Amino acid sequence: MRLSTTTSLFGFDENGKRPTPFERIRGCAKAGFKVIHLSLAESKRDEDHPLNGDQWEKFIDEVGNLAAELGVEIAQVHLPYYTLSDPMYTDPAGRAHFDRAMFRSIHASSVLGVKWAIAHTNQEITEQMFAPQLKAANMAYNAQFVEAAKKAGVGICFENMMPNAKLGSYNRYPVTHWELIDFVDSWNDPAVGICWDFGHANACYPDQSIPLRAIGKRLKTVHIQDNYGESDMHYAPFQGTTDWERAIQGLVDIDYEGDLTLEAAPYRDDCPMAVQHIAAKFTFEIGCYLLDMYEAKLKQRG
Repeated sequence: MRLSTTTSLFGFDENGKRPTPFERIRGCAKAGFKVIHLSLAESKRDEDHPLNGDQWEKFIDEVGNLAAELGVEIAQVHLPYYTLSDPMYTDPAGRAHFDRAMFRSIHASSVLGVKWAIAHTNQEITEQMFAPQLKAANMAYNAQFVEAAKKAGVGICFENMMPNAKLGSYNRYPVTHWELIDFVDSWNDPAVGICWDFGHANACYPDQSIPLRAIGKRLKTVHIQDNYGESDMHYAPFQGTTDWERAIQGLVDIDYEGDLTLEAAPYRDDCPMAVQHIAAKFTFEIGCYLLDMYEAKLKQRG
């Protein structure tokens, strides 16, 4: 197992400026990470994102060149995402923009040699849709992206979502591991797998080894982050209420073979960039601790 991080480890600086993808990759490498999960999620709305420009293919090549220069591997890509009733989805121009960002992100995954790209399902925020309706809508809409990914030699992993505390405002799907298993199994395709987000699951499961044992070999990758089970804070591990002993035990129990990918950003968006670099190194060390925990449990099992 390898330790990796998403490039979302770095957010807006004290001047409200978002680091470029290149600055984020350099920051991750500087913190000690050798394996990186490239987030292209911002391309869904940020018109200035290099993936949306005319030189988008050059941008992808430059990412690959930078990774080679730094001696790091771009192992995964996080695809864009939004909700079913988002104006971007219902507006033809907005939906075309999102679809383009998705297809370009899938192409980027292929060019960079990524095996699994990570996707969210699209939730409904205006009505209390029945879960089977959400499932059907998501399978219908995501079919084009799954097919494009397969042709590009890339698999897609869908995440478990975090339930909304205000249940009257909108639904999320899939939340439980059984919903996620059913959704992924319904594709009946080895190119579709599961990404288990421990932060999302912390709102549902005191002991995450239980859902992990049910998921088994469907699990291709994970997102490691923490919170207090109420909102999706993306804290570093051990800064929230997740039981990491049980969580890591669950990975050992199923002989998980993927990376241990941190999706933490342990600071405010307006935190000085110098402090974000300090926090990144801190997060790296915590990730190393989890990695050691996994190895110890594996040896203990024998």
